[in-house]
Amino acid sequence: MGAGSCRARLKAASNERESAVLALLLLVAFSVVGDTSVASDHVPRSRESQAPTRAGVAVIAHSVSTSMIARDVRMRKGWAELPLREADFVLVVCRSTLSDPLDYSYPSLRELDEDAENQLNIAGDRAHVYLYEVNADRSVVRRKHDSFRADD
Repeated sequence: MGAGSCRARLKAASNERESAVLALLLLVAFSVVGDTSVASDHVPRSRESQAPTRAGVAVIAHSVSTSMIARDVRMRKGWAELPLREADFVLVVCRSTLSDPLDYSYPSLRELDEDAENQLNIAGDRAHVYLYEVNADRSVVRRKHDSFRADD
């Protein structure tokens, strides 16, 4: 192998490395700026479609089983638990026999908390996991709801 071919291979390897480093830097830059997903219509994402950041969420869960579910969700998502007064999002877990026991919105966090507490949190056969966004006036609006059969 001659010196010229070694230089050519080193230069090609260097270019590949530089390309990989540049791609990694772009990926990091986009993830620092925000969500890297692109909406199909290329319209900026609104506040309504945002999810909690890694910073955290407040949690409303009034029984041992619902608290365990809330903790599992937080751990999977990487969210810390915040006090209600500091959170922009509230994770609510309750159990009920109903298919959708909580309302779409509440005028206050207190009313959401009371409604969640009034569910069959110990004996309900379905676990419901809600994510509510807290507005500036402290009213809340549902952003996501999921449910599944609660196994004791």
